[in-house]
Amino acid sequence: METQADAICERSYTVQNTLPRTRELRRVVEAMNRLSTTINASFKAQSILTEQLREHAYSDPLTGLGNRRYFDRLLHNFLESAETPTRGAVVLLELCHLEQVNKKSGYLGGDQVLMRTGELIKARLENYIPSQACRISGAGFGIVAADMCNEDADELASMLSKDILQLHIDNLVDHTNIANLGFAMWKPGDTINGVLSNADFALRSAQSLGENTWFRHEPPASEQFILQGAGQWRDYLGRIIQGEEITLHIQPVFSCSGQELLHQEILLRIADQNGRFMTAGVFMPMAERLGLAMDFDKLVIDRFLKHLKSSKQDNSIYAINLNAGSLHDPVFMEWLCNRLGKHCDCAPRMVFEFTEHGVLRDLRTARDVIKQLTGIGCGCGIDHFGHGFGSFGYLSSIKVQYLKIDGSYIRNIDTESDNRFFIHALTDTAHSIGIKVIAESIETAEELDVIKTLNIDGIQGYLTGKPESL
Repeated sequence: METQADAICERSYTVQNTLPRTRELRRVVEAMNRLSTTINASFKAQSILTEQLREHAYSDPLTGLGNRRYFDRLLHNFLESAETPTRGAVVLLELCHLEQVNKKSGYLGGDQVLMRTGELIKARLENYIPSQACRISGAGFGIVAADMCNEDADELASMLSKDILQLHIDNLVDHTNIANLGFAMWKPGDTINGVLSNADFALRSAQSLGENTWFRHEPPASEQFILQGAGQWRDYLGRIIQGEEITLHIQPVFSCSGQELLHQEILLRIADQNGRFMTAGVFMPMAERLGLAMDFDKLVIDRFLKHLKSSKQDNSIYAINLNAGSLHDPVFMEWLCNRLGKHCDCAPRMVFEFTEHGVLRDLRTARDVIKQLTGIGCGCGIDHFGHGFGSFGYLSSIKVQYLKIDGSYIRNIDTESDNRFFIHALTDTAHSIGIKVIAESIETAEELDVIKTLNIDGIQGYLTGKPESL
C-alpha cells in the first residue's frame, strides 16, 4: 500500500491485483485501486479534451496538418518575437491541376490527392526537426522550417520535388506536372510580409522554370547573413569552441504574481565577426549540423559550474537548455553525470530543460535521462511545449517539474480566444499530475493581464525581464 501510494505521487497509477484476506485491509486496498484508476482516467480524459481543443483551432481536418491560422501564428512567433531570433526557411508548395482532378474524379479524388500530399510532406519533415507543415489554401501547403541553413533548404527542396512524384506512381494524378516549390530564407530582423513576399516570388519563379521545379529566393549580398556556407561556419564555430569564447546571459522566470523569482534561464551567446552577440537560435542549428552542439553544451555547463563556485552569495536556481543530440547521447550524459557528481552541492540549484521534440524523439531514453538527473538532485523541465500536434499522454510517465508553453501560443493571447481556451485546458491537465506551467515570450502588458487569469504558475519574457549578462 505504501509503495502504491508513492507510485501515485510519482504519476504511476498502479493497481494491486492481490488483495489481502483481512476484510478491513481489503477494503482499504480496493479503495486505493479505485483512486489510482480514477486519477489515471481523469488525466487521460483531460489530455484528450486538450488535444481536441488544439486540433479544432489549428488543424486542417482533411490532412491533419496545421491550418492557415497555425501557419501564420508560427511565422509571427519566429519573426516578431524578441526572445527567439533564429534562422530558417518558409516553403510554399502549390499543386498543379487540382481542379482537373476534381472534375475527373470528383472531390473525393481531389481529397485523396491532398491527403497523400500531406502524408508525403509530413514524412519528409521527420528528418528536419523542428519543422511544421500546414495546408494554407485549397491546393497550397506551407512549411515553417526553423533552424535551417541554405544547404538544408536546398536538400529539403530537392527531396520534396522527388517525393511529390509518388502521387503519379499511386495513380492519384494522370499528369507528371504535379507541384512547384518556392523557398525564402529568413534571418533575425526580417518581417513576415517580406519573407512571405519572397517565398511567393520564389514559387512563381519555380512555376516558370518547368515541371516539379523548385526555386530558392536569394537576397542581395548586402542583405545576406554574414556567414555563408558550412565551411565558413565550421571554421568560425571551431575557433569559438577552441577559445571558449562564449558569453552566458540570464533571463528571470517569475511567479505569475511577479513577486517570486522561480529560476533564471541560462542563455548562450557568441559574438559574430562584427562583435555583435548572436543568440543560440542563430548559430546552434549549424552547430548541430556540423556535430558541434554537444561541445557548446559542455562549455556552457563548465562555465556555469565555475560561476556557482565563485558566487557564494548567489542562491538562485538556474535552468540550462540541452540540445536534443546531447539528451540522447550516452557518452555526453555520462560526462554530465560525472561533472555533476563532482559538484554535488550545485546540482539542487540546476534545472535542465529539453525541447518537446527532443523528448519525443526517443521517449524511453528521455525518461531514463530525466530519472538519472533527478536522482542526482537536479530538476528537469520541457521547453517549447505544444509546438507540434503530438499527444499529451506521455506527460504522466515523465518526471518533469514544469513545462514552458511555446511562445507561439502566448503571442497576442489577449486577442486570441482559442489560445486562451487551449492554455487553460492545458494548465488544468498539467496540474492534475503535479506539473507546473510557465508561459514564455510575454512581451506586452495585455498578454500578461490575460495570462494571470489562466491559473499559470510562472511567466517569462521581455516584459518581465530582458536577458542580461551573467
